Amino acid sequence: MNIFDLRKLGVAVLAVLLLSPAATGFAQKVTEYTADQVTMGNVKNRKESTLGEETVSGYRCSKKEIEAEIEVMGFKNTSRSAVWQSPKFDPPLRTRSYPGQVTELRNI
Repeated sequence: MNIFDLRKLGVAVLAVLLLSPAATGFAQKVTEYTADQVTMGNVKNRKESTLGEETVSGYRCSKKEIEAEIEVMGFKNTSRSAVWQSPKFDPPLRTRSYPGQVTELRNI
């Protein structure tokens, strides 16, 4: 190996050592962010039934069950969910899909 090859090898090793911490920084979990929520697909049929009122995160909400037929990329699916909607916010404060996954806004 000549001196030019040794220098290239040294520069490569140095670059790997310097960039390794940066790569692990990109792999860390993001804890603070903002985003836009987008719903894709056509909701052709939607049925809503009111289930009463409940409090979520300190806000009075109307609780509704929603059944919707959704078509995305040619596939049709019927989904059922319960939503807790406060008149003070656009998105629901709580959503429960069937068979039971719950998503809730907290620390508002």
